[in-house]
Amino acid sequence: LAYIIVAETGLRRSAVFKRTIDDNERGLKWKDVDWMRNVVRYQSKGSIHSVPMSDFLRKCLLKRKSDVAGDVNPESHIIRFTRDTISHYFKAAMKKANIDKPGCVHLLRHSLPLQLLDAGASAFEVQEWMNHSDMQTTNIYVHMRNERLQKLAKRKSRLG
Repeated sequence: LAYIIVAETGLRRSAVFKRTIDDNERGLKWKDVDWMRNVVRYQSKGSIHSVPMSDFLRKCLLKRKSDVAGDVNPESHIIRFTRDTISHYFKAAMKKANIDKPGCVHLLRHSLPLQLLDAGASAFEVQEWMNHSDMQTTNIYVHMRNERLQKLAKRKSRLG
């Protein structure tokens, strides 16, 4: 679920996970999930923001909620791992999958803008979703997507 939250929302590791075991301030809590509006709220740069929940994320969170039914206090963390623990698990998962490239949990955040663009989102929508303060940051993903599409066009023309 930890990776799903990051991949489906694009949230930074620090918004989802606790800094230390004793940290009760940071990290995603049940009170941050707004089931009625279908969004996940988080704090970033001193402000409260929200991102939509996909049907898949909603289903996963509902399963997690039923799994921990006795501990669904609004103040309790959805994921109790610290950000360093989740990074350790991510690297171990990459190794187990025989992925011999550098990588970290933050890669999941980077994959979301490309998925949003592929799904038809505008650059402005991606900027808002990712909470990018500068459109230049979002434009990096627009250029990456355009480069991918150009490569696809070249491959297609070789085949046809």
